[in-house]
Amino acid sequence: MHYHGQDWQQSGRLSREQPCTLPITDPVSEPTRAIHHHINMPMKNAAPTPRRLGAYLACSDAVLENAVNKQQQAARAGQRAKRIGQLLLNNSDITTDELSAAINRQRVARLGACPVFHTLSSTELTALSRCFDEVSVASGKQFIIQDQPDPTLFILCSGAVEVYRTTLAGEHLHITHVTAPEPIGEMGYFSDGIRAASVKAVEAVELLCAEYSALTTYFEHVPRVALAFLSLVEQRRKAMAAITTPPT
Repeated sequence: MHYHGQDWQQSGRLSREQPCTLPITDPVSEPTRAIHHHINMPMKNAAPTPRRLGAYLACSDAVLENAVNKQQQAARAGQRAKRIGQLLLNNSDITTDELSAAINRQRVARLGACPVFHTLSSTELTALSRCFDEVSVASGKQFIIQDQPDPTLFILCSGAVEVYRTTLAGEHLHITHVTAPEPIGEMGYFSDGIRAASVKAVEAVELLCAEYSALTTYFEHVPRVALAFLSLVEQRRKAMAAITTPPT
């Protein structure tokens, strides 16, 4: 795996065998009344607004512009463009450690922008970020397939995706479009990872992804995250039912 992420079509689903070890400020057995207290608390040490990777690197504008120009040249030539970080690394403009640190900072900011995790402190977000990896999906590519097992949560960082189902008659049933910084694939958490719908990129997208098993601690033992996650699942379940359930 490269430091700058990976292409979903090449790498396939990521594999994680161990859940993250996370510094959690909420006690495991917090009373129900405290759940509502935590979910209404203001953000603690909120992560900064996510920016492009170049903003986290100590490079001049000229160096970054040169890397962008190389990307555009490759695209015009019909070639697969390398990521900014890899171009800078290949040109010895940055070190591997500098690139890794920049990716980690960007990942923390992206997680902090996600509505499920936005109440976590900077320390918690940093720990949580170790559960996730970056993946890229090209425009038009499907990366979640309905009714198939895939216990992975995605967080959309850039671009847009379409959520849809295919009926038994082969009809394409549009459900919704999702944009950053929303999570994708959350409903499978309560169905043994079986996907309730398909998802494809409607433009090139960047995502974070982690297996459910790595996130169980947060979803089941951190009240403010658990409530936000459950609220999201219920909201999307109702939206899907309204579209897919035949009228009575």
